[in-house]
Amino acid sequence: MKERRKRRSTKDIEESIINAATRFIETEGFSNLTVTSIMRQAEIEPVQFYNRYDDLNKFIDEYVKKYDYWFSDIVKSQKQYSNDKALYMNILVGLFQSLSENKIMQELLKWELANNNETSQRTAQLRELHTLPLCQKFSNIFFNTIDIVTISTLTIGGIYYLIF
Repeated sequence: MKERRKRRSTKDIEESIINAATRFIETEGFSNLTVTSIMRQAEIEPVQFYNRYDDLNKFIDEYVKKYDYWFSDIVKSQKQYSNDKALYMNILVGLFQSLSENKIMQELLKWELANNNETSQRTAQLRELHTLPLCQKFSNIFFNTIDIVTISTLTIGGIYYLIF
């Protein structure tokens, strides 16, 4: 007699999908992620995946929202810094620490650099869109002294290089 699968709640299935994708991405990266690999690891049927997501790209869009906003905590803590220089340094240190500890974000950035498709472009653009207010703030602060956006871009590129 064939053993019946345990019924899982909607929440259990969703957690299973996210956990399966996370395990897969940590070991294989975003480039190798497929719906089939998620379904196998999550032990779900195709209908359970496709009831939630139209396709892999829609899943990735939702998935990266959980991992991609390293700076949200830093921005929320802006009030605790007595000056803008300390805030700026904290943002860069926070980026380095966050990326050092977050394998998923590392894999996401590698995937975006290696793949030029709509989904990778969209995730990168969303991240940039969320950083625009910070760029504007620091551009106004350093207006007559240095081009802080260019310096920040080079510094962040250096942080990415160190992490990868």
